[in-house]
Amino acid sequence: MTATRTLLVLRHAHARPALPGQQDFDRELSPEGLGRAARLGQTLQERALVPDLVLCSAATRTRQTVEAMQLTASRTEFLPALYSASRPDIEQIVAENGDDAQTLMVVGHNPAIHGFAYDLSRHGSNATLFAAIGRAYPPATLSIFAIDGDWNRSPHLRSRLREML
Repeated sequence: MTATRTLLVLRHAHARPALPGQQDFDRELSPEGLGRAARLGQTLQERALVPDLVLCSAATRTRQTVEAMQLTASRTEFLPALYSASRPDIEQIVAENGDDAQTLMVVGHNPAIHGFAYDLSRHGSNATLFAAIGRAYPPATLSIFAIDGDWNRSPHLRSRLREML
């Protein structure tokens, strides 16, 4: 029997524009972004969707998103490779780092995080959700997927988009 796991795919919350001379990697969340991330964290807690493992880009705005969510994840990994990852890179990172997590969260950046979520939703998702994920993936968008089997099935995770927040 194959286990069904949960994958949470999150684009970081709204960030401030870069200051003169500031690197994109170092951009911080805006007050709006901090508030949205906190509310999203509360929602996940209320729904008992707290991840066992968070794989997060090491950029400032993604770290701040995770911190503002105040999740009680068993483990959080801040991975520099997620900052500039492509869509296939994200799937490979999940495959290599998913371990035995039942619920895993990936926090990253557009356009790759949107492409990753869109590709995962292509098969087995209802038409309304698939259309919604195809239109846009604004800051603090979270997609919740049911994943059949293990994380290491890369590059072909069998998934179904359950919900978008």
